Amino acid sequence: MDLSDVELNMDSLERTSGYDPTVEDSTANIQLPDPDRYPRFLRGFVWKDSTSSHFVCPSAVASESAPPLPSPPSSILSDPSTVSALSDHSHLFRVVTPIKIDRFASLLSSHPNRAFVDSVINGLRNGFWPPADDDPNSYRSSRDFPQRPLSPSSLDFVRSQCEEEESLGRFSEPFATADDPLLPGMISVPVHTVPKKSGKLRLVVDHSAGEFSPNSHIAREDVHNALDTVQHLGQNLLHFLSLHGYSPRWLFKSDVSQAYRRLPMHPAWQMRQVVTVDGVRRVDRCNNFGGVRWTLPAPSNSLISHPNSSSCLP
Repeated sequence: MDLSDVELNMDSLERTSGYDPTVEDSTANIQLPDPDRYPRFLRGFVWKDSTSSHFVCPSAVASESAPPLPSPPSSILSDPSTVSALSDHSHLFRVVTPIKIDRFASLLSSHPNRAFVDSVINGLRNGFWPPADDDPNSYRSSRDFPQRPLSPSSLDFVRSQCEEEESLGRFSEPFATADDPLLPGMISVPVHTVPKKSGKLRLVVDHSAGEFSPNSHIAREDVHNALDTVQHLGQNLLHFLSLHGYSPRWLFKSDVSQAYRRLPMHPAWQMRQVVTVDGVRRVDRCNNFGGVRWTLPAPSNSLISHPNSSSCLP
């Protein structure tokens, strides 16, 4: 938005920001202070100039220079307990995604950053691996976090979510009860619910709880994302206006539903995503927003959610 299109209460603005703006004419052209002194609700949403020199899309630009995504290290893939579990219980650990990988790859055939694109395609085919500690000795043989108490309504909701995920193939079928020991190398992460503003519930899979949690093996410095924001949308609208002399009549938002859950994790990482609910254990096979220290980097999601890739989804 351009500042001339915003009606501001001058008294409120002066009290909030601590400066005395001047109004030059009836169009309310405001002499702006240092951006750090804007009222909080305006920060990032005020442009001094009515034009912008170019369109911006940080996540797409980041994909041009992003390093390749990591693969499971050989120390994990050669670990005897991991090899045994994946071999003896292969039905639990599947790489599942609705993305049409061959079509996706063909659409990105001209992308300049081949190493990065190839790593994303490899992740879709074989499962993604976060930038986690590659020393098997840093993991306990298994880690079973206590189940968190759930109210009857929360338990009903979580049960239904687990059944839905299982029907989509993103959860394995139940393979054990809470009284049965985990396989060596497995981690059972706790789950709970939080209310949404709508009053509905949201399922939370906590990958950060306690010692030896999945997230504890991911260094904070390895977590970085370049996201497209509403501020970038504003800059792009101003640039469109400068090019064409009018604002677009319609705006369309391109999105991928359940984007994180469309992304499969490597079977060796799936071992660290066991979910135990109501005394029943399942393997979570896909990327989980509960992995707050790492989610598939935004440049990767920008490739998957790009309009040219829309035909890659069912």
